[in-house]
Amino acid sequence: MAHWLQAADDRQIVWTRGTTEAINLVAHSWLAPRLQPGDEIVVSEAEHHANLVPWLMVAQASGAKVIKWPIGADRRPDIALLPQLLNARTRLLAIGQMSNVTGGCPDLAQAITLAHGVGAKVMVDGAQGVVHCPPDVQALDIDFYAFSAHKLYGPMGTGVLYGKAELLEAMPPWQGGGKMLTQVDFSGFTPQPVPWRFEAGTPNVAGVVGLSAALDWLAQHDAEKAERWSQQLASLAAEQLSTIPGFRSFRCGSASLLAEQGIALRAGQHCAQPLMAALGVSGTLRVSFAPIIICRTWTRWCAPCTMPWIY
Repeated sequence: MAHWLQAADDRQIVWTRGTTEAINLVAHSWLAPRLQPGDEIVVSEAEHHANLVPWLMVAQASGAKVIKWPIGADRRPDIALLPQLLNARTRLLAIGQMSNVTGGCPDLAQAITLAHGVGAKVMVDGAQGVVHCPPDVQALDIDFYAFSAHKLYGPMGTGVLYGKAELLEAMPPWQGGGKMLTQVDFSGFTPQPVPWRFEAGTPNVAGVVGLSAALDWLAQHDAEKAERWSQQLASLAAEQLSTIPGFRSFRCGSASLLAEQGIALRAGQHCAQPLMAALGVSGTLRVSFAPIIICRTWTRWCAPCTMPWIY
């Protein structure tokens, strides 16, 4: 796993139940003990709830503030606005590598550089981006990076948190139980070294083995070629859908109709209510392209979209 992310050491990898738990671990174990009243957490308007609510929770408990980083005309976090939002009170910048709604990618490298310039740390939600463009966490100087195994065609219920070694070492255990300590009696306990101090309880061995198998499968394929194919499918979709009069968004019922055709999509707010508000819609129908999708599948998807009752 460390190799996939270009991490320096296996001990910088913490196993979790998913991206949500990984972000909560950082929020409660690293950020919360350091927050003071008046401190600020900058969060992009494009974030999944998992990269917003944990920061709201620790801010409310400490008297800190969560600052919204708005999206721009291209529906990505507006990098031109970020310097105005960062200051000496900023403790953390939370940003997604890729939007789970629009697929848009922010200028991650510049955002990290700007945040580090004021002494803030950066939490990157890589749930959507890890399969399209696995990051070099060292080259990008990422402080924390999280994703879920099922985003890489692995099993659900398994996640990964990467953290810089010095940051993980400074974090106390978040959950207590078996396996996360070296000694315990009624006067106290001694936690395990990193990363095991964060992995209380019976590990999800099957999930980790499944993720390993998924990574082996991905390694057998040309990643750049696979990504080009996904982009070609997306371009085909945009071209064909643009011919449908009034096409902009779909009601939640669209996914059910398409499910009857054996096509699985996601309809609704996609756990991104602030972004939906910024886009001015109550919900969308999301199509996610992958190398395993073929053109025939897309043609089957597009046909029901021309039905008048789907709008």
